[in-house]
Amino acid sequence: MSLRGRLLMLLVALVIVVGAGGGTGAALVGARDSENNTLRDLTTARRRAEQLTTAYVDQSNALIAYFLNPTAILLGPYTAAQNTGTQLIRSLHTELANAPTLRPDLDRISATVESVRKEVITPAIALVQAHRSPEALSLLLRPDVRTQATQVRSQLNTLGRDIDRAMRQHNSVRNGLNGWLLVDSIATLVALGVCVVVAAVLIDRWTKRPIDKIAAAVRAVRAGALTTQVPAVGPPELAALGHDVDDMRARIIHELAENIRAREALEQNAALVLALRRLLEPEPTGVPAGWRVATGLRPAEGLVAGDSYDVALLPDGHLALVLIDIAGHGAVSAVSSLRCQELLGVALADGRKPGDAIAWQLEQMRDPGIELFFTAFVATLDPDSGRCCYANAGHPAPLLSTEEGVVQLAPSGPIVGPIAGPWATEETVIAPGCSLAIYTDGLTDPRHGDDENSSLRELSAMLEGPAVSPEGIVDRLLERLESRNAGRLRDDVTIVVVRRDDGHSAPGAAAFD
Repeated sequence: MSLRGRLLMLLVALVIVVGAGGGTGAALVGARDSENNTLRDLTTARRRAEQLTTAYVDQSNALIAYFLNPTAILLGPYTAAQNTGTQLIRSLHTELANAPTLRPDLDRISATVESVRKEVITPAIALVQAHRSPEALSLLLRPDVRTQATQVRSQLNTLGRDIDRAMRQHNSVRNGLNGWLLVDSIATLVALGVCVVVAAVLIDRWTKRPIDKIAAAVRAVRAGALTTQVPAVGPPELAALGHDVDDMRARIIHELAENIRAREALEQNAALVLALRRLLEPEPTGVPAGWRVATGLRPAEGLVAGDSYDVALLPDGHLALVLIDIAGHGAVSAVSSLRCQELLGVALADGRKPGDAIAWQLEQMRDPGIELFFTAFVATLDPDSGRCCYANAGHPAPLLSTEEGVVQLAPSGPIVGPIAGPWATEETVIAPGCSLAIYTDGLTDPRHGDDENSSLRELSAMLEGPAVSPEGIVDRLLERLESRNAGRLRDDVTIVVVRRDDGHSAPGAAAFD
């Protein structure tokens, strides 16, 4: 049975107990009130009977006085007493309506008094008024008249005794009803108390105990004992609750296991990610004397980026510069960028010109199922002459400082994609004391909080202004970008600055705060 049905059953039991006790009590109270009304009428009737006796005595005394002195004025008290007696008889009939056993006594008294009045008193008064007093006296002294008078007094005494007996009987009944009413009240209260105790025990068994068991299991699960099963106990509603909570526990265990596996996978891949980051952002190697190179890379997401660079010494003694920006972010783009970087390094090591190296690299990576888009700046640098051969495949124009000022190296071919395009190899010279700054489009991304030319203006000013080290240029630009974006860049940013010493500045010059 459901919890609602059980509670409804308890409520019905309480209503039955209260209703039965209340109904019995109401019936007892009604019977007691009826007895009280009867006792009230009997008490009044007893007083009326005494008054009736007094009225008959007054009638007798008034008749004696009238017969001794037959004047009209002395007949008035008799008439008044007679009227009083008649009214008392009527009142007694009303008050004894609920006592049918007493009505015959009253009827006999009424009949005897009426007979004496008609047969004796009225004729005697008429004889006195006719001045025949001896005859009237003879009538009154007849033996049967005295017998009737005695009979009336005896009947009045009998009526009084019968009324007293009836009063005692009804009083006893009333006292009995009061006793039963007290018993009913006590029984109702006891039954109600028993019902309350039983209800408390049942409610404890139906609700508190199951809830305590479920709560104890939930607390154990919360404390970390996830293997603790939440019991489905109690009425259907609480059992369903326990079942649902246990399902939730099972789901938590499943999700926790998934999270643990994911964390373990991350821990297993962490070394790979760090190794990939080092490959994407290698330290420049084999930088010839008289040259300085500074690099910096900031991923937009995580530790790896779609940008990559490489600065390495080629077998012919030239310095290779490679900077790639793959479309996208994250590990997938990083792997593609690293592959492109390695292929371009191989092509340059084989002696290919930068433009030919890009075309060869695209042929090696051509895959009908993969569409790859990236920009690239590929260059070879002669350390002795400063001659720089480069190819710019849709990459942002690098900045070159010259004696006349800062100039841009325009693209020499389109962006690298599924459709091969010609990439020409251009030449320029990095004079002593001049610098070449290569960067990806993240440096000029307007989402980084400024217009796209402000970072270029700042970079250009540092290239042609007072001597600032390549490291200082890279660090200053990256710090300002991160400061404007609260450390969260919207696109990968890579900067490579190459400087040819002029033979006068010390290696430690150009530090900045």
